[in-house]
Amino acid sequence: MLLCGDASLYTGYTPHLEARLAAHASGKGARYTRGRGPVRLAIAWAFTTRGEAMRAEARIKRLDRSAKLALLASPETLEQLGFHPRLIQRGDPEPPALPRPGEMRGNPHT
Repeated sequence: MLLCGDASLYTGYTPHLEARLAAHASGKGARYTRGRGPVRLAIAWAFTTRGEAMRAEARIKRLDRSAKLALLASPETLEQLGFHPRLIQRGDPEPPALPRPGEMRGNPHT
């Protein structure tokens, strides 16, 4: 799960985490993250199978923002959704306060 520069969260699946992070950072990742940079890793899990990873991705994408933030605060709650991944990487434990999506309108420098 990535934290985008506009404070939105992006969830995606990849078998090659470092390469995918580099693609997102360079603007060549998912269409959603383009123009929402900089992006940074919020959390990553490893799953036993590709199918389980893709099912978890789909389930997380259906969560609302508050549920995703709760998942970031307590990653073990993913097990309550029926998944048993291994936490492999966490981003900053306390990311800086960012506005919620939609709170920043127009050019903040004007």
